[in-house]
Parts: sequence; structure tokens; C-alpha cells
Amino acid sequence: MSRRTVGEILLATLSESQPPHELNPYDEVLREVSARAADARSIGKADIGAVVVWKRSTATSPWSKKLMTMPDAEVRTVTGTAWSIVNDDSRQIPEAGAEALRMLASLPGLGGTGAIASAALLAMAPTRMAIWDRRVHTALSAMERSPGRRKGWYAKYLTTVLQLADEMQAARSGMDRVLPREVDLALYWAADRKDILKELKSVSAQS
Repeated sequence: MSRRTVGEILLATLSESQPPHELNPYDEVLREVSARAADARSIGKADIGAVVVWKRSTATSPWSKKLMTMPDAEVRTVTGTAWSIVNDDSRQIPEAGAEALRMLASLPGLGGTGAIASAALLAMAPTRMAIWDRRVHTALSAMERSPGRRKGWYAKYLTTVLQLADEMQAARSGMDRVLPREVDLALYWAADRKDILKELKSVSAQS
């Protein structure tokens, strides 16, 4: 049996694990927040709260009270700048994502590991950004492609995501472009499969 490529592995893992992301009922909340963000060119406290619930994070931490006591206009000033950055097609995705993530870190709860902030960026630019979380790190670590946590880590992560999107694109029949979101979903599901992690590690070691 011929060895599968990384792109083939990730593409198959994604298709086996869930419906197409644009049709997945679980992502309805994310799609609604994205639609509101596109109209307002920013996201507010209610939108961030929806993203937290969608991400299955906790809203009982002290940061949630700090965020809720900020005027929504102040929140939207920060997120509006971030929205403009990530939706500027003249800017490279990794550079734009990293700068916008730094902007969001000034808001309570949107610093830390980057999981909630990257989800907020995805909501603001659903065709350009990708989520970072523990499971994504697990899958990338199996391939020795995790960005670590040094300065510029999100830009490095998005660069890797775009590379993996190209690898998945090469394995996809048809013209539909593989989005960064599809890459983070494939990595998310791969992290829950020991057999897939083992295969990714083996293939990556041979390349």
C-alpha cells in the first residue's frame, strides 16, 4: 500500500470527522458572529461571549467580569482595528494575524494561550484566520511543526497552516480552495486519533 501524504491524511481526517464546516450545525454560532462582524466591522462583548461558549471555554474566570464592565464602545475600538488588519487583503495572512492578535491581547480574556483570541479572529476573518488551541498543538507536535510560544508564534503558526493548506489542496480533487479554517479543523480532529498522529509522525519523519 502506498504511503499517504500529509495533505491526504489531513483531508481524509477532516472529511471523516464532520460535515463541511460551512454546513456543520455546531458552527452556526460562529457563522452568526461572523455575519455580524462583517456588518459592524468589529465584534462586541456579546459576540465575544458567544465565541467563548462556542469554543467551550469558561466564562467564570475573573477576566469575564473585567470584560463585561468595559463599555462596549471601548471593546469595539480594539476589535474594529483588529478587524481592519485581518481583512486587509494587501497584507500577508501571517503578519496580519500576528498584529491583530497582539491588539486583542489588550482585552480581558483575549490574551493567555491565544485560543479565544484566535477564535475571535476567525469570526472576524473566516477565510483568512485559523484557530490555535491545545489539540492543534498536539497534532502539529506529532509532525514537529508546532510554533512554540516564542515571540511571533501566531505568525509562524499561520505560515504553517498555509503550507498545510497547499498540501491538502494538492490532495483535493476539484477547484475549491482549502481554507486555513479547514486546516485547523483537520488538526483538531487528528489530535483525537492515535492512529492518525502516528501516521503523521511517520510521514513527516520521512519527508
